Amino acid sequence: MRLALSSPPGAPRARLHLLPCAVDHDGAAPVERFFAPAVRTPGEPDEPAVSFRGRSLRGKRVSLPEGYVGLVVEEDPAPFSASEASFRAGGGEWEQTVRVRSTFESLTVWNLERAPGSGDGVLMAFGWPKIAEGRTRLESTEKGPSPSGADSRAQPARGAVRADEIQS
Repeated sequence: MRLALSSPPGAPRARLHLLPCAVDHDGAAPVERFFAPAVRTPGEPDEPAVSFRGRSLRGKRVSLPEGYVGLVVEEDPAPFSASEASFRAGGGEWEQTVRVRSTFESLTVWNLERAPGSGDGVLMAFGWPKIAEGRTRLESTEKGPSPSGADSRAQPARGAVRADEIQS
């Protein structure tokens, strides 16, 4: 499967919350009306607390690595026909369009009872772009300068998007 990523000009900014539970809903939710007003900051401003369905949640606001932007995407509904089904069954590729609904530069990660720490998987994932850049620099140093004079900036990890690569 190939993805065609398109971004509307001026995609709105989103405030994201990553909750430690499954919510049986896929789509927009009135977070600003019900969840956000209940959030309090008893200690550090970047470590909010809230009660969700009677459970105590502690959060941490996390910014994406410098130069990166997060994308909230939505898959375009594609008509599913018998010919497409046989194409898929035969191992062929098809193109699917994913549209950018909004962008984000930070999100709040929530845990039950304790604030997320450096050992949490989501927070550890934010360190990968720096690791990738360091590895790319090390490989570039070992190989010497590129004969083509190509841009030697580190490329983002799979699934990440550098802010300067988004096309309107």
